[in-house]
Amino acid sequence: MFKLLPLPASGSFQLWVTNLPNNIALQDSLSPISLDVVCVKIPTVKIFLKEIFDTLAEELYSIFVTKELHSQRIVMKWRCRNWPEEHYATVALNFKDRGAQTELQLECKGVPVCCEDSTRQCWQKQHFEEIHVLLQQTNVNANR
Repeated sequence: MFKLLPLPASGSFQLWVTNLPNNIALQDSLSPISLDVVCVKIPTVKIFLKEIFDTLAEELYSIFVTKELHSQRIVMKWRCRNWPEEHYATVALNFKDRGAQTELQLECKGVPVCCEDSTRQCWQKQHFEEIHVLLQQTNVNANR
């Protein structure tokens, strides 16, 4: 899977093709292109994660949205700060009701190959773990 990114007008950009799988070869040279916008192709992957939260689906859903919606799925554009400026992945969050618990399934398409591990860790540490802490604080405050 690849994604085309436009190069910045300044002509300076960071090459995001480190740690390529062995079956991906890079061209040694590029032909001149007479287009107004020049693009660079970067390899991407899809990430799938699951996490169980000790809360109802509605409460978990409300952490991600401020509007009252009755869907069990959120789809959004998302990017890490260290990704190329024009690059966004598509994230789908699915909420599966498991009685008193909710399974959150994350599917993230368009993650740069070189950022796969850090993106997984980002979602686990900065999002899922923070939600667990937030839900624990909510339960403590509700029991006071």
